[in-house]
Amino acid sequence: MEECSSLISGGLEMHSEPVSGLNLGAGASLIDGFRDRSLSVQVQSKWDEMEDLRKREESRQTKIAKAKVDLSAADEELAKLPPFEPPKEEIVNVPHKVHAAYLEDNISDAVEKRVTPLIHDQMPN
Repeated sequence: MEECSSLISGGLEMHSEPVSGLNLGAGASLIDGFRDRSLSVQVQSKWDEMEDLRKREESRQTKIAKAKVDLSAADEELAKLPPFEPPKEEIVNVPHKVHAAYLEDNISDAVEKRVTPLIHDQMPN
């Protein structure tokens, strides 16, 4: 078992020597550049999201202000209207009018039923 671990560690040491000799400064700056770009994209995304939310809130506030103005105008218009009084006279007279119309229809039907045969009987053939 020790042989395997020494082989593995030895193998790693052999391969790590050339890598450790490389100049990683350029790679590190490249990685930092990617990180910076990634962060920049994230920041820009958040900024755009905040800007969109600000515009939505501004639009919402504008709608609320307009609704308040419309409501106050409607309240003023309502205050100018005279108080409602039910049409007592019409309410009292409606049943009489309905009864009169009913009687008129029944009378005209009765007259038509009785008079029409009389007129036909009196007409010469």
